[in-house]
Amino acid sequence: MFDVSTMATVVATVSVVIGVIFTVLELRHMTRTRQTDLIMRMYEQINRRDVMEVMFRVAGSKFTNYEDYVKKYSLTDLAEVIGVFERVGLLLEQKLIDVRLVDRFRVGSNLSEYGMSKENRLSL
Repeated sequence: MFDVSTMATVVATVSVVIGVIFTVLELRHMTRTRQTDLIMRMYEQINRRDVMEVMFRVAGSKFTNYEDYVKKYSLTDLAEVIGVFERVGLLLEQKLIDVRLVDRFRVGSNLSEYGMSKENRLSL
């Protein structure tokens, strides 16, 4: 019926298939872990007191467009807020993080949570 060499070939083939499946599952897990780590480190930076104060200052600003903002306020604050969203955008663009993960941590909606109007967000 089955000789030893046939049985060994079947066992070897099954072992390779199981190894490939395990490797694929492990790689998917590592990718999710990396994405979670990136977003957690970014979230920690965004939630520091100094960054929150800057976001509150920018969100509470009264201006009509970029030129108006430059006349009235510090570009340093604006650059810091823009930098936060630039970093998130870069990671999303390079597909290093998943947009659903960013949405879950609400990184992209901080300015609206701080009270910045939609018109001011769009004018920047």
